[in-house]
Amino acid sequence: MRKLYTPLLVSILFTACGTQVNYLGSSYPQTKSVDVFVDRGSVKKSFDIIGKGYIERHLYSRSSVETIQKKAVEKAKLKGADAVLIEDYYVLNNAATITTHIDTINNTQSTNINPAFYSGLSILFLRYKE
Repeated sequence: MRKLYTPLLVSILFTACGTQVNYLGSSYPQTKSVDVFVDRGSVKKSFDIIGKGYIERHLYSRSSVETIQKKAVEKAKLKGADAVLIEDYYVLNNAATITTHIDTINNTQSTNINPAFYSGLSILFLRYKE
C-alpha cells in the first residue's frame, strides 16, 4: 500500500508547484507548428481568435516567461491554433503605495509614494483564415 501512495504524493507535489496555461475557447484538429507573436501588428495574416489562455500559478511557482510561452504553444497545438499572441498588460490603480521610514537616531523621516499597478500576460490563440 505504501508503494501506491508515494508516486501519488510526488505527482501531486509537482502539479501543485508548477504553472499551467488553462484554455477557454474552441477546438480544432491538432496542429504541428505554432507561430508566436508578442505584438498584434506583427501578425501579417488575417486570423480569428479561437480561444484565450489563463495562467494558473500554483504554490511556490516561479515560472519564467519562456516556460509560459512553451506551455502556451503546447496548448495551442492541442487545440488546433496556428499562432499564439502573448502581450503584456498593465493596469494602473487609482491608489498608491505609501511607505514612511522614521529614523529615530538621526531624527529624520522619509516618505515614498509609488503608484500601484498590476501586470500580467494576455494569451490569445489564433487560427489563420484560409
